[in-house]
Amino acid sequence: MTLSRLATHLAETIRTSRRVWVPMEDLRRAAVDSDSSLIAAPDQRHRLRDALEELRDAGLAILPSESGRSWERIPHPPLPLRVARPVGPRDPRPALQPPGRGWHHRLSWVPRFLTTLRPPPTGNEMLLLSGVQDMLREEAATHDVPTAERSLHLLGDEKLLDRMLTGRLFTRGGLSTELLRTRQVGRPVTTGTIGPGPVTLIVENVATYDSLSRTLPRDGSGAVGRLVFGQGNDLRSALAALAAEPVPPRDLRYFGDLDPAGVRIPTRSVTVAAGLGLPPLEPAARLYALLLDVGIPQPGRKADVDLSWLPGDLRPRVAALFAAGERLAQEWVGLEELAACDLTDV
Repeated sequence: MTLSRLATHLAETIRTSRRVWVPMEDLRRAAVDSDSSLIAAPDQRHRLRDALEELRDAGLAILPSESGRSWERIPHPPLPLRVARPVGPRDPRPALQPPGRGWHHRLSWVPRFLTTLRPPPTGNEMLLLSGVQDMLREEAATHDVPTAERSLHLLGDEKLLDRMLTGRLFTRGGLSTELLRTRQVGRPVTTGTIGPGPVTLIVENVATYDSLSRTLPRDGSGAVGRLVFGQGNDLRSALAALAAEPVPPRDLRYFGDLDPAGVRIPTRSVTVAAGLGLPPLEPAARLYALLLDVGIPQPGRKADVDLSWLPGDLRPRVAALFAAGERLAQEWVGLEELAACDLTDV
């Protein structure tokens, strides 16, 4: 596929960016730098939109869902507020020299640290430093979030940052969990009370459990009354514990990863819930829709999966995701996203 000149330039800007999400304003500036005729062109937005669609079709950029909030809709045509670079294999070995721009004052130790580091910094270490630089410069961290959530936004991998916390950027350099506004989340108790609502919401992963426990309304206005940690593959144990309680749930919903295993777990547990006398195990439709809107697909495994458990309007998008061999980690629906949402229902 041959790209237009503008699309080619934007592709290079996205490819060399140290961010997972590249702001549209960065792309607009790069476009004008490459073609000054765009500065006052009445069709500037049309040309940018066409170029972005070229990149999307070529697999060189990921545009947010147009049903979400990540679009500037006026004036016409709509343009995304940010564009994602495709997340490839880990440790992509970006350039090991510090970027030409000055480091944030809280990272003033970085240039000297990098020149003395032996062996030289790895690609993942540089990716983390650059991600923290962007986060600090843009004041993007508004809450102290679980490590898995910050890891996704900085590194495109929900587990990588946890492994790097004991590495030399933290033990010998100046990075800290306080600087990254991240915190370790321990394994929670099985269930927590949220309010008087009828819904018992089971969540697959610990980071999302913690973030929902902090953002679901507790003033009686929300549908969720109880939050349960589903413990991944041990969902059946969580269901058995709920069934053994004196007052069983009235409305039972589940939210997990969008990957083949993450869909199979609740699908196979429907009959378990029924056999225990529990109400039907339903998907948390609004949370799954939010995950599809804000999440960045990552490499996964192609698999034939029964999607009938999911809401009908979401199945085509999930089918396309799986057909492409991609997945969405639940942690994309993080505390910062949840804090900006209406969570009266899930």
